[in-house]
Parts: sequence; C-alpha cells; structure tokens
Amino acid sequence: MSGTQTNTDKEQLWIDHSAASAFPNYIYVCWHNGNSAFAARRTGPAGSWGAPIQISGAETTGTAIGCDVKTNSAGDAFVFYPDTGSSRIYYVKSTNGGTSWSAPATAAATIDSYDIGVPAFASRRELIYATGGAYKAGTTNNVYVAYNDLTGATGCTAPANEPGTNAASTCKTRIWVARSTNGGTSWTKAMINNQASLNDQFNPWLAVDETTGRVSVMYYDTVNDSTRKKSDVYYQTSTDGAVTWSTPTKVTTAMTDETAASANLGNQYGDYNGMSGYNNIFLPSWTDRRNNAKEEIWTASISETTVSCPAVSAFVSGPSSEPLHVSSTYTASYSGATLTSPQYWWSMRFNSPTTGWSSWSTPFQSSGPTTTASLNSCGYNQFELKVEIRVAGCPSALGSGSEVVTITGAC
Repeated sequence: MSGTQTNTDKEQLWIDHSAASAFPNYIYVCWHNGNSAFAARRTGPAGSWGAPIQISGAETTGTAIGCDVKTNSAGDAFVFYPDTGSSRIYYVKSTNGGTSWSAPATAAATIDSYDIGVPAFASRRELIYATGGAYKAGTTNNVYVAYNDLTGATGCTAPANEPGTNAASTCKTRIWVARSTNGGTSWTKAMINNQASLNDQFNPWLAVDETTGRVSVMYYDTVNDSTRKKSDVYYQTSTDGAVTWSTPTKVTTAMTDETAASANLGNQYGDYNGMSGYNNIFLPSWTDRRNNAKEEIWTASISETTVSCPAVSAFVSGPSSEPLHVSSTYTASYSGATLTSPQYWWSMRFNSPTTGWSSWSTPFQSSGPTTTASLNSCGYNQFELKVEIRVAGCPSALGSGSEVVTITGAC
C-alpha cells in the first residue's frame, strides 16, 4: 500500500464497518514516510488499494509522526496527525471514500513537541501522538482527538519545563481532548482529568461507541506512586460529546514499573495503547509489566450502563406574535415517555419576505424547559423557535418541536 516508499513508520489501520456508511468495509491506513503523512484506502476486502496520497503539506514543518484514522457512520474519513515542527495536531477529511482529502487544518495546538520525558517514561519518552474518533447521527456531527501534553500551568508551558526524572517537578503531563461539533470546522480543547497531585498521564487511546455516541479514553497514570515511576491504567467516558467526563476508573489491579533495571528501557511502554468500543462494551489494551518480567499485553472488559432513548413528541408554547425588540418567554414540553434529566436545546431561524428562511442557529441548552426569545433586526417578519429534547448518553435528540412567531410593529 505504501508503493516504493522505504522510510515508513507509525502506521494505523481502520475498517469502516458502519451499516449506514456510503463506503462500507473500506479499509484505511495512515502512516508517515520521512517527514510527511500519507494515507491509502482499499475498496473493501475484495477491492484494491489506491495509490498512497500525501495528506500533509507546507503546514508540517517537522515530522508528521503518530497518526490515527477513523470514520463516522456516514463514511466520512478523518486522519489526525501531530507535527513536531509547528506543535500542532492536524486533521484531514475525506467524504469520497479516501479518493481525495481536504487540506490539513488545525485541531489543536500543543505545548510540547514530539515527546516528553517524565519519571515513569524518561528513557523512551512519551510520544505526542493523535488518537481520534468521529460520531454522526441526526444533527450530531462530532469529531474528537486525544493526546498527552504538558498542563500549560505556570512553570509548565514549554518543552524546557518537562519534568524528566524529577519527581518533585511541578510540571506534569495530562490527557487533552479536542472536540468539534460541526464535522471539524471549529475546535475546542480541554484536559479531562487535571489532578492537583504531582503525577503524569500518558499514552491515551480514544474510542467512540457508534451505537450510543459515547466517547471514552484510556491512559496510564502514575497518580498512585509518589515517585511518579509506577503506573496504573485508567478509563474515563463521556455521554455528552466530550463536554464532561466521568470520574476516572482504575482498570489495572497492579502497577507497572518500566524504570527498573529488568525492564526494556529502550522501549519501556512503547508508543501506543489501544481500545475498541461497541454497544456499551469497551476493551482497552496496554503494555503491562506487573510481574517484573517481560512486557505483556493485557486487556479488560468495561461495561457501561445502557441508556434508555425513547422517542417523544416535543412542543413549544408561548406568544404567537410579539413586537420587534420585545423579549417573550417560551416553554418546552414533551409527551410519550418519562425521561430522567431531560435536556432542552434551542435554536432559531428567521424569515425574510425577500429571501425566505435563514439557516438554523447553533443550538444552545437552557437550564430548564423555558427560554426567552426576541427579534431585534429589521427585515424579518417571522422567527421560528425550535426545541430538541435530549438525554445524556443518547446519540441524538429524542424529539423536537417548534413554534412560528409573527413580528409586529415598525422597525
């Protein structure tokens, strides 16, 4: 699949198994050859490999080392990769089954670059690589990428601050997740577990459960060792599109020490971990050396609670007309099921006598079933207020309803 290339490394493979995909069973691979990132795809098990396509460009001023490739249910493919020169996590997107790819765009800026030395991982060092995922259902079109990096706190803002072998260093590494809610157009990022203690997190892997939209991350954490040398594997999950994360769950029952003389100090933990997730079952895999012998590959099964996602009918009630510049209160309600902690997400669009209806605004969540709305711009004679009823853990809205409001009064 790499043609005549002879300097390839860090390959990742993904198969699109989504029943709703426009490109079912396509096989995608990403890697780097020298400094540049490449991708190739095969049109199913009986198909053939296309020629390698270079997906990085002038934005990549170092090496594009540590990629990942994933698809969403529609068959949109994403490749994520870091650049050691510009200190960025980039992504490219294909909507035609890997025939062509978008221009690279930034998903996140990193604080450190390439790799980071921490007490548990000072020889091989923790690689800053990308691990991504995507989820598309209804109006939800989320993309995620996780990586390890410095915290960015005072004294931890540059590669020179990394702790190395110093367990007393106040500079720490944490797991970051960048998220996009519009298919990759714009991104935000945050740490998912920034403990106050002196410990390090590294080697994450991210997985999205296509059946629920749940996104989960596993990683090593030295939080249970004051010397910052021994690690456990931890797991966190999010049911609201990576806005909030569960309390970390310790997966391992014994710690691993890759700093001991009997360890493989040239490789230590290696460069990656792995995890798959489907139908509320997540299976992380990792390098484990609890027996102080050769490194072993371990796994565990993590079962998540199934969330009930019944369809409901949704309604908006409030004034059917209101004056320009006057704000009114509107109330959402629903019927057809009893929901636990329902969420109310609102959006608006506006009608012009000359150009017709505008696009829907970005949905926002109200703290309860009521919100206020008004029209403050001339040139429109109506607006439509829509509510979507959602429940955390459900992949899309359970129901939606709207009301059209007529604007009265002069501009």
